[in-house]
Amino acid sequence: MSQLQVLQSHATMQNKSIRIPLAFAAIMVASSTLTGCPQTSTPDSATTNVPSENTPAPSTPAAQSNTNVSEVDPNRKETQWIGTIPYDVFYDQPLTIAADSTSLSANSPDTTTQEIPEMPPENTSETPSTDTSPSVTSTEAVNWTEILPLPILIDETKRIRNRLSENLQTVGTYNKSINDISLDGAMMTALGAIATVHPEDDDWKNRAKFVRDLGYEIYMAADGTGRTAFTATEEPYLKLITALDGGTVNDVEADEVVDFADIVYVSDIMKRIDESINDLKANINTESRLKEDSEKTEQELRVLAALATIMSSDGYDSADSELYQKLTGKFIDGALSSVKAVKTENYEGFREGLNQMQSTCAECHQQFRSNSSSF
Repeated sequence: MSQLQVLQSHATMQNKSIRIPLAFAAIMVASSTLTGCPQTSTPDSATTNVPSENTPAPSTPAAQSNTNVSEVDPNRKETQWIGTIPYDVFYDQPLTIAADSTSLSANSPDTTTQEIPEMPPENTSETPSTDTSPSVTSTEAVNWTEILPLPILIDETKRIRNRLSENLQTVGTYNKSINDISLDGAMMTALGAIATVHPEDDDWKNRAKFVRDLGYEIYMAADGTGRTAFTATEEPYLKLITALDGGTVNDVEADEVVDFADIVYVSDIMKRIDESINDLKANINTESRLKEDSEKTEQELRVLAALATIMSSDGYDSADSELYQKLTGKFIDGALSSVKAVKTENYEGFREGLNQMQSTCAECHQQFRSNSSSF
């Protein structure tokens, strides 16, 4: 098992209807009848006009008026009476019968089931009959050359390397910059992962898998202050420098390609996107500023488009949602339209694309943030 697989196993820690039994329903009906019966020995005249299935009609009115609770019908001596209700309407063991959930046969009376109708299968009327599942973005289908050309990707790794060098000079600088170091490790991981599947050829690509895995080790190690945490983060950082400089990295076993979803987390992508958009809106706020810093601005926009492309790939939560794919695609389109505007020094076009990216983020969060703790 590679070091990356061990770290991944730790990273996973972060980031009907109710029916009433028919027998019990029958007991409830019988009980309600008992509580509603007259308390005198002489039945109500309205009751005598409704013959009971189990109650023999008296031969004469006089016989009916003399009926009491202790009398036994001479024609049915086995039947005892409580007022006008035959005793045998009550079950001998009502609790046992109530516990019996055996289904009634087709010939059984259906008066109870009419009172408690069976609920229809859930959502049968709303389930579409056709399959409209969207296509999840495949890394093979991505035009990485258009989104993030390899020279720009390599230059971005240099910028991250410089920030890591500044923040890892001492324990003190490390303690002040833990969050920045962790995020830079995550972004180095993402760039290395993209480079392993990038179609453009370059000698640097041979180091990409080590850059990816060592970036992930930095990301995982930058957790907590003090010399122990600093040393644990500095060790993969020094190996990363060796890999970026073209040297041989010892004691690192790296797979050629790893799924994005296994090593790049949406929460970190969203942090970088949020920071970058806010920075671009605050600093590239005039046409002259756009002209002065067009190269860095284009690079930042392309990195954001690449990160959104990663988020739309297979393996991420909601990646199989048509709406999610539509929103990530809208974000990418906004980033690339801003890139075109930067190239033509079109400040208004740049701001429009930036606003589209920001509004798409808000819409996506509203739809999907509650479904996942990862962003």
